[in-house]
Amino acid sequence: MPVTIPALRTEIDTDPKALGYATLRTQSNGPEAVAARMNEAGASAETLFKTYVPLEDMLAEIVFSEYSGWSAAQKTNIDQFLRGTRIKTGSANMRTTLGALIPAGASRTALVALASRSATRAEILFGEGVTVTDQQAAEAMTAP
Repeated sequence: MPVTIPALRTEIDTDPKALGYATLRTQSNGPEAVAARMNEAGASAETLFKTYVPLEDMLAEIVFSEYSGWSAAQKTNIDQFLRGTRIKTGSANMRTTLGALIPAGASRTALVALASRSATRAEILFGEGVTVTDQQAAEAMTAP
């Protein structure tokens, strides 16, 4: 989803995550400072799920002693998902399915950590990989 100036203006005016936009916008480099804060990973303490995770990375996180204890049915079911080159962890449906297949434990915890990362506020608002430019911040700050 592209950056929209009205949504950006609302974000800057309301500052729902208390990122200090009001102070930043008064600086001589206000638009640049606001854009930099919005593009700073972890500033808002929000995370997102990566769209895809390489299969070899997922396999590296499965604890063998846990895997050995899984039932034959669990192993067969999970094997069906481990035949490609990557897993679409950005899909809530896929995460739910994998969560149902992989029992609670160190493997599941590690896989969830692998599939997520710190997000920027811009990504939370407008989508993974999206950044807010200085120009967009300036336009939003001066929009009526």
